[in-house]
Amino acid sequence: MPAINLATEDYIINNNTTHTRNFVQTVQDFFMGVKVLEILLGSICFGLLGQFFLFTADSDFPISLMFGPIMYYSYLILAHGEKRIWILFLHLLPFIGIITSFLLVNEKFYAIYLHFYFITLILSLVVYPSIIIFSGRKGKNPLQIHNLLILELLSILCYVGSFFVFVMYMDRMFELNLELYPRMVVMAILFVCITIVGYYFYQINTNQLLLENNPPEQTEDQVERIRFNEQQIRHYKLMLTQSMEHDKLYLDANLTLEKVAKHVSIPKNHITHFLNYYYATNFYEWLAKYRINHAISLIESGSENLKLEFLANLSGFNSRTTFNRYFKMYMGESPSNYRLRLSK
Repeated sequence: MPAINLATEDYIINNNTTHTRNFVQTVQDFFMGVKVLEILLGSICFGLLGQFFLFTADSDFPISLMFGPIMYYSYLILAHGEKRIWILFLHLLPFIGIITSFLLVNEKFYAIYLHFYFITLILSLVVYPSIIIFSGRKGKNPLQIHNLLILELLSILCYVGSFFVFVMYMDRMFELNLELYPRMVVMAILFVCITIVGYYFYQINTNQLLLENNPPEQTEDQVERIRFNEQQIRHYKLMLTQSMEHDKLYLDANLTLEKVAKHVSIPKNHITHFLNYYYATNFYEWLAKYRINHAISLIESGSENLKLEFLANLSGFNSRTTFNRYFKMYMGESPSNYRLRLSK
């Protein structure tokens, strides 16, 4: 069976056409991506480690006041597409104020500082997690929902942490002589938090499969919003075809819509709409066609002895399951049957 022909027309267009993105829009797109969550949750992870060592040194450095605002801003990015970085700085004002007090306060007013610090920390560890949990998950795709779940788990741990911070506050104020027991519990909480964040970083590299299996669909309202002129249509078809057939971007197992958009200098929503309207497909199905074509060429060129897992990896797929599913979708049979039939 011949490979699938994706290019239906040849278009001639001025390749010197330049596309300059607005700097502000680029920054906004960055904060809408997953990378910002890795940075924010990574900050929580390192902050928790730092807080642990500071706890054991009987220090009251208020780094914990950053956790609530950082988690809340992560939630705003995921659930509402928040782009204004100044909102994060606004919520960090209590941290800035108290850390300034920590650096400037003398022994005479240190007890007052401790009151403000512990009370503010307890409120922060209760209010922000409550907003995240009780606002509900508003993710638009499985990856967003997964990330929101991670934030909810961290929020629950903040509840537990707030209780033991309260116990430590009582111990400080009323000399209850609880010794290190609250700190041992805090240490356990920190360990669990770090484990969750580590799990997040691990999953973020494998969740591309989740999006491939459940690609987001465009509504009719979204399709109607964009209109392309003839020059755009020719240019988009040429650039997208070249990115696959010449640059072979499809061989990157971690290829995303964002990477393709940057490579061809076309907005992501334009690519999504273009594929949906002119090819009647979505990004991942369109990408899979090129990968299946490549797998077919490998099979027909004498690579019949390759294991299917290796063949899938060589074609840009990150799992055999996805490879088999798309192969059956476009070829009408499994890759093993196709290879067996060719060998006869």
